[in-house]
Amino acid sequence: MLQILPDYFLQISQSEIINSRQISHLKLTPNGLIQIFLKNGDQTYSSRRYLKSIKERLQL
Repeated sequence: MLQILPDYFLQISQSEIINSRQISHLKLTPNGLIQIFLKNGDQTYSSRRYLKSIKERLQL
C-alpha cells in the first residue's frame, strides 16, 4: 500500500500510515514511544523502530 501512495505518506507502525504534512509535533514518551500530534488535534503513537524513518522524512 505504501508504494502506491505519494512520498509524503509515512508508515509509523505495522498497521498505520499517516500524511507527514499533517504532523504538528512529536514527543518522546517515558516508555520509549513517539507520540505524534496531528494538525487536526488527533494523536497517535509510533515505536522507536520507526523513529529513524520518521526523522528522515521530517528532516530532523
